[in-house]
Amino acid sequence: RRIDLQNRMRVQRAWEVQRATGCGLAEWHAKTPPPLLPLSQCTPILVQAETDWLNVRIARRFDQMLEQGALDEARALIARGGSRAEMTVPLGPDIGQCCGGRVVLELTVLDGAAREAALAAEAARQAALPRVLIFGAGHTGRALAAALLPLPLRAALIDGRAEELARAAPGVETCLTALPEAEVRAAPPGSAYVVMTHDHALDFLIAGEALARDDAAYVGMIGSASKRAAFEGWLRREGREGADRLTCPIGAAGQGDKRPDVIAAHVAGEVLGAMFSTRNAQAPATGPAEGRAAPDLPPEGAR
Repeated sequence: RRIDLQNRMRVQRAWEVQRATGCGLAEWHAKTPPPLLPLSQCTPILVQAETDWLNVRIARRFDQMLEQGALDEARALIARGGSRAEMTVPLGPDIGQCCGGRVVLELTVLDGAAREAALAAEAARQAALPRVLIFGAGHTGRALAAALLPLPLRAALIDGRAEELARAAPGVETCLTALPEAEVRAAPPGSAYVVMTHDHALDFLIAGEALARDDAAYVGMIGSASKRAAFEGWLRREGREGADRLTCPIGAAGQGDKRPDVIAAHVAGEVLGAMFSTRNAQAPATGPAEGRAAPDLPPEGAR
């Protein structure tokens, strides 16, 4: 029996089996004994992590494997007095991967001026990333900031409570301020604003400031259908407009699941879709799907 040579994943798997066992894939399958007990006499148990949680950790592990090998190669380049080198990393079992293909890394030894120029270029690239301002460093705010870390966005977690900001995941940009509305006014055009503080009145103030900008890519506020109605009434009394551009509840695709990581995963998808959609200038969805009641979520600080 021959494997399909056009199926790269199948060829990769056959090679892994040959390397590990010394026999071909068909022979290995033939030698594999049946389960000790038939499934009808067992209780099957599926152990499965949440996909969004798992994907972040898989990506982090993959980056670590590449970095470890790249650092060794860079040290060797410096030790032999070289200036440039190219490193090819096959995406195979040697680094715990089976997806096939390869990654090519170019290594360059930089002098002082070149190093400063490279750092400045990277700083400029980071500064040019689309901005996401997350107001409220409670459980859900921190989860959202962590979920956005691996994405091509620059997120900042904003709160007036230093102790809550201190609990943010490593690498999350934080901003301690007693005037969060000033951060809305100072944000660059095309930014996204996610409002989930511990205070409904503060939520209304920040969301109102964000909606006053006609260049916002996304404005979302945590809450429920009743909170949205209360906000719309407040906005009318203030003589303001823009409620039709507000996403509230946020993460409505979660269908009422109140776990911070679940809400964060759905909101991250909303933000990414709004910021990179070809319809970026259009208003995002303003609530849950028709016919499905929105859950009455408590304020962020209560979760």
